[in-house]
Amino acid sequence: MKGTDKYEKYLKQEISKIASFMSNTKWKYLFERINMLNCAYVIQVKRLLKDKLEPFLIPEPQDFIR
Repeated sequence: MKGTDKYEKYLKQEISKIASFMSNTKWKYLFERINMLNCAYVIQVKRLLKDKLEPFLIPEPQDFIR
């Protein structure tokens, strides 16, 4: 096993131990508030197990999980 594979496996194990998740209601509230700002910003996210920034589109209210 390569050193990077070993590190990635360890990182995934550690994330699974301490990860906490927001409920759908909290995500909906957050996205509604961001949409209210009408910002022209491009949002990018960096995932824990990836090296590159990725574009992230804020969902429209009709796309929220109900």
